[in-house]
Amino acid sequence: MKIVLLERVQKLGQMGDIVDVKSGYARNFLLPFHKALRATEQNIQYYEKQKSILEAKNIETRLSYPPLSKQKYLKKYIHKNLKYSESIYDKILWMPSSLNLTKKDISYICSVINE
Repeated sequence: MKIVLLERVQKLGQMGDIVDVKSGYARNFLLPFHKALRATEQNIQYYEKQKSILEAKNIETRLSYPPLSKQKYLKKYIHKNLKYSESIYDKILWMPSSLNLTKKDISYICSVINE
């Protein structure tokens, strides 16, 4: 099944990528958790529109730091399975953050997200 990723999915692709996955993976995980849309012409147009809105409003996002258990240099110190932190890493997207953000900037970012 062809899908459009709405966010970065580890070992699959980045937001906006059109990828081919097994139907069960799409139906049971990607689609119900709003990580992807079916790659129909309408959904591809919807994604492109959302992407252009964010770019036009000049709002930058970035990926979060990987969990400690995924960081190569710390693996020898971590002896526990940290699946919860790894699952959060797959879902999180950091919004702009800086000491230089004014209340006006924060209000603007919130209003764009809530549109």
